[in-house]
Amino acid sequence: LSVVPFDTVSYSYQWPGYMSTTQSLNNLCQGTYTVILTDPQGCSVIGSAQVGYDPPFDLTFVANSASCLSSCDGSATVFANGIAPFTYQWSTGPIQNTQGAINLCSGSYTVSVGDSTGCIVTDTVEVPMVPQMVLNFTTSTPTCFGGCDGTAEVLVPPFGNYAYEWSTFPLQDSALATDLCSGTHYVQVTDLSSGCVTFDSVVVQDPTILLLAFSSVYSWCDNFCSGSATVNPVGAGPFTYLWQSGEVSQTNDSLCPGIYSVTVTDSLGCSTSASIGVASNELLFNVSDASCNTICDGVAEVLFPTASSWQATWFLNPVQNTAVASPLCAGNYSVTIVDSTGCQISANVDVNALQPVSAVLSYTPISCPGVCDGSIAASISGNDPFSLSWLTLPGVTSDSVFQLCSGVYPFSITDANGCVLTDSIEIPAPNLPQFTFSSIANSCVDSCDASAVITPVIPGTYTYEWQTTPLQYGAAVAGLCPEFTAVQITDADGCTFLDSVLIIGTSPIYIGLTGDDPLCFGTCDGFISSQVFGGTPGYTYEWSNGFLTPQILNVCEGYYMVTVTDLNGCISIDSITLNNPEQMAVSFVVTDASCAGCNDGMVSAVVTGGTPGYFYYWTPGGLGDVYVDSLSPGIYNLCVVDDNLCIECADATVSFFNAIPVVDGKSNEIMVFPNPFSTETTILLPKGQLNVDELEFKVFDMYGRNVGSIAVVSVNNSSKNISLSIHADLAASGMYLFKLSDKQGQMFTGRFMIRH
Repeated sequence: LSVVPFDTVSYSYQWPGYMSTTQSLNNLCQGTYTVILTDPQGCSVIGSAQVGYDPPFDLTFVANSASCLSSCDGSATVFANGIAPFTYQWSTGPIQNTQGAINLCSGSYTVSVGDSTGCIVTDTVEVPMVPQMVLNFTTSTPTCFGGCDGTAEVLVPPFGNYAYEWSTFPLQDSALATDLCSGTHYVQVTDLSSGCVTFDSVVVQDPTILLLAFSSVYSWCDNFCSGSATVNPVGAGPFTYLWQSGEVSQTNDSLCPGIYSVTVTDSLGCSTSASIGVASNELLFNVSDASCNTICDGVAEVLFPTASSWQATWFLNPVQNTAVASPLCAGNYSVTIVDSTGCQISANVDVNALQPVSAVLSYTPISCPGVCDGSIAASISGNDPFSLSWLTLPGVTSDSVFQLCSGVYPFSITDANGCVLTDSIEIPAPNLPQFTFSSIANSCVDSCDASAVITPVIPGTYTYEWQTTPLQYGAAVAGLCPEFTAVQITDADGCTFLDSVLIIGTSPIYIGLTGDDPLCFGTCDGFISSQVFGGTPGYTYEWSNGFLTPQILNVCEGYYMVTVTDLNGCISIDSITLNNPEQMAVSFVVTDASCAGCNDGMVSAVVTGGTPGYFYYWTPGGLGDVYVDSLSPGIYNLCVVDDNLCIECADATVSFFNAIPVVDGKSNEIMVFPNPFSTETTILLPKGQLNVDELEFKVFDMYGRNVGSIAVVSVNNSSKNISLSIHADLAASGMYLFKLSDKQGQMFTGRFMIRH
């Protein structure tokens, strides 16, 4: 490629994309090339040129069409006159690299062929479209409009073998499709020899529709049937007719007012039915309306459109028998006409009121509940002038009224003709906003720590003032006692409302104490149980004796107090007293034996206290009764068990009549203590009664035998008394008699009991 300037100026050359600055470029490929020329003054110009090429070889094609329109079994073969060997690339999917491309649908395909020199030639071949089989049809319409007995038959080339599939339900598979409604029907025809499928459609038309038109003549009299009805069909005639009454002509005569149906059949045998009404005669009237609703000066005249004589009867009170009825109030009136032929017609006519009094009233609502700043304005029309009276506002006659509360306001308007309109208008009370409350009860029955929140049912802008001490503001309030608390609510318009919330107080803590006294005097087997409800469950207990449980066991008699604390820290106190039963005491009534060896003694127990229902256990003797008899002298132990199993024991001593002589009867002056005893006791007697230096002490058992195992330990001779300490470690338990004497013959006797 060389640049040839038009002058002899010495230019410099620049080829964008190339290193060359010469006037020519060599060894170029096909394409467009740009050059920049610059003269000695620095002016530049840009130019471009295209380098073409000559195809190195030619391509020719042989193409075969597909067997069917919807098939893709065509082929194309390319032939090149270049230098073999060749490479091929077809624009198929997937790409084919052979000289011939197969499985081709009808359409255009591109192939690139390369020869042994590396040159590539690209060209396009067209695979032709196979001619589609043309379907022709014959059809027959349904017998009647809207029927489904039409047919369609597909016509195909002769001498072929074909399969058919119509778009009917159920499917039909022959060339002739039957039972077709009007409309478009589709068919698929398959050439069984080639497998090619052809789709087409055919339209089945409806036959001429049978339409009916009617005309009628009204029945002149109410009591004679003089009307008629005629049907006028349009369609495929001739036609036949059948009225519901049995008439078979086109016109049905002598009809009373009513509805009549007819069935028409055309020449195709298609039928359709319809109905027509025959009206009754209508009378005409001349009416003069009443002046107003309250004045009866209206007139109504009936017009009878025949020349024959007739009689009109107006059903008024009293009845009027003329063509003209008067005077009439506004209302609806009945009249009956009877002519000379006996034809009777009845009708009604309305008499209206001329320009009645009317009023359009409007009101201005009150601004806030309980405020009387509403107003009413009346716009009156009719026969001017008017007088207006507000029935609940004495003396007010203006058509605009102010400073009204909500309520119903009746009024009466009288026009120049004396016509009166009475009505009322209501100024509605504004809707009071609704609020709900949520609250948290006070923690303890005597506390004022409850809280509440007020919420409007319909959201709006409100301020709240709670009637507490001090006042509280806002939707939430705290420090409430269990009672009603009022709140003043102000809305965005400045209207105020009162409401209140009731705080239901927390129930007090109730303590129920029950107790069982100790069973026996001095025992600690009592029981106290507490039943607690109210407050907030989660109770703790603290008893005055330190226990921390709802029940306490093994309780002695006494006063007990419990402090119950609920989950909120609220406290309730209660108390109970347990009492000992009366102490059980046992005493005896003893009958001594008549002699030391006799067994005719008796002991009877006397028991007080405890819980009656006693058991008696004697030792010796075992379980017995309240008394025992046939006793020998001795000591008898009784243990009494009461109904609570409390035990009290005591000893009873059965003696015998003393066989030791008592000289001076001074035995009652001797004191023995303790008595009974187990080891040592003291015998005290008055001083001067016995000579201590000559004192003799003898002890006898209950059988009169001398007992030598009881010895005097010491003798104390005081200024007033003489005391002897005796020791009986070796003596057996039992009753003993003793004798104190001196050589002068003074003697004292007594008895004591030893119990080990």
